[in-house]
Amino acid sequence: MRELINLPNLLTGSRVILGGVFLFFVLQDVWPTAFWIFLVAAATDLIDGAVARLFDQKTQAGAILDGAADKILMSLGFVSLTAKGWLPLWLTVFVLLKDLMVTGGIVYFRIKKVALTYHASILSKSATFFQILTLSFALLNASFGVGDFVYGYDRLLAGLLTAMATIQYFYMGLGILRESQCAR
Repeated sequence: MRELINLPNLLTGSRVILGGVFLFFVLQDVWPTAFWIFLVAAATDLIDGAVARLFDQKTQAGAILDGAADKILMSLGFVSLTAKGWLPLWLTVFVLLKDLMVTGGIVYFRIKKVALTYHASILSKSATFFQILTLSFALLNASFGVGDFVYGYDRLLAGLLTAMATIQYFYMGLGILRESQCAR
């Protein structure tokens, strides 16, 4: 239990709560507030990892919680902004399919009792960064009417990186599965 209660995990937990608050303001069309809440929630993703490394508080539970909090915030962001017409459906489908595949793979390996240590790949972290950027630009446009000043390139890059990370994780999962079958 002590492993769960530390500053990085509290920051991660706050991201889940902020995700719900963010969704409330999106559903109410209070875009500037939704924008700022999203930015604060996204910042906790950077801060919790830095604090965990700085104070040597990295834990397996924290890594799992961090991944879950990211998936919740990103899913809420993409689904709600797509439903409101600010993001394209194809991008939201990419993001959700990747998260479902990764989560499903982790659950499958746990059920099969395959040893698995979860580490986000650099490619996946890059995809998440551009997903956050894409959500931020869409929220900026919804909030302040700045228009699509990046001409959709944010969405294309986020989609491409998400697709590449999905393929990477698929092949990583196949490799883990092969290794576990060879070990038997």
